[in-house]
Amino acid sequence: MPLKRPRNLTMLSFNPSTRTLRSLKKVVLAIILFLTLAFLILKPIVQKKLLDIVLEKGNEKISFMPESPSFKHNEVPQGPSPSPLKSCPHQDSNATQAIVPNPLMVEEQERIEISNMGNLYNLTSEQLARFYEIKEAQYARRRDNLYKFCRPIRQIYDPGMKNPMIDISPHCILYDKPDGISHCSIAKVASTTWCRHFINLAGVDPEGVIEQFYVKHLWPLPTDVPVEKAIAETLSFVIIRNPLSRLASVYYEKFVDSNINPKQIQKSIQLTGRERPPARNESIEFPEDDPFFPSPTEFLNFIVNDFERVHTEDLNYHWRPQHGSCPFCRFNFSVYSKMEDLHEDTAFVVQKANLTTRIKPELHKNLSQSGGKGSSKENRFWSRVHGKMIQEIFDLYYLDNVLWDYTLEAYLQSLDLHHKLEES
Repeated sequence: MPLKRPRNLTMLSFNPSTRTLRSLKKVVLAIILFLTLAFLILKPIVQKKLLDIVLEKGNEKISFMPESPSFKHNEVPQGPSPSPLKSCPHQDSNATQAIVPNPLMVEEQERIEISNMGNLYNLTSEQLARFYEIKEAQYARRRDNLYKFCRPIRQIYDPGMKNPMIDISPHCILYDKPDGISHCSIAKVASTTWCRHFINLAGVDPEGVIEQFYVKHLWPLPTDVPVEKAIAETLSFVIIRNPLSRLASVYYEKFVDSNINPKQIQKSIQLTGRERPPARNESIEFPEDDPFFPSPTEFLNFIVNDFERVHTEDLNYHWRPQHGSCPFCRFNFSVYSKMEDLHEDTAFVVQKANLTTRIKPELHKNLSQSGGKGSSKENRFWSRVHGKMIQEIFDLYYLDNVLWDYTLEAYLQSLDLHHKLEES
């Protein structure tokens, strides 16, 4: 009797097409898994590289990016254009082409006009309106400049990637909701003075405290509402300073001043990398020339080495670039002040916020940081530095200089050190 073929023999037999399909599925899944892992690993690396390109080419970004409308702010209205556009003198009168005035020249003209107003806290209603108009136009120009730079940074930003221009550093912003003001504090840029103002607004008068550390606990950021919303509802301001002026201030206050403490002396020993005399030589007039202290060039060499050693956000906050000390690309501040115009901007903030009876505008902590044009200390400091080193330091703070329209020529000219340009 012939054997019967079992019904399920086809299930037991080898099926090459089924085996191949299963293998193909495994290969496809493996490829998908590999690509997913590669994406997760490479994404932050690529984003960091793109960010570095943006930061390094900040000037190009600002130059070729199209114009954009100014940021809107509910507290400080948008000011008018800095000045009417003028036709080129060599063009036909019917020509429509126009030139944009140099912002530095515009601001210098505005400074002259404001200085002619006299006491900024005792202006007529017409003068006050004009003062507000000038200052708001300045802040609008600086805000627009930032917008053009920050737009590509916002587009590539990822919360998992550190970016000091967006991330909020601990306690960098003071938020005073009752008085309706907020301030992003940057070391060596009138930070001590304004920390003292905020302490006074809190109605306390502590003795022997370090203002920058004490004030953080008085005016913390809110936790019940989004930070961006909270800051937008206040008169918010940030102060910027010429990076070269700021470095000279750091040098004198932290390494040369008579109140230097043992910890700072130890830092200066590490900074110079050489043996130091046991005490000051009192016969030497200027401390910059005394081997007991680090020289300006030794200090700057230390700064250069520090930049090469760590990332921007990890630099000491006293010489960390200002664009890495405040989240400029996260908030649209009402006031973008410059150190050289601090008296004007303080008058603007104090009067706009109705704090004329509670803030003492004449208060200036660490007077060395408020030196303006021709500061004798700044002149002594940079006169002892070779022009090539000055150019190298200026380039280290390239982005700060581009964002806030600082030029090496103008700064050295203000100190009567324009001959340093020939050394570089």
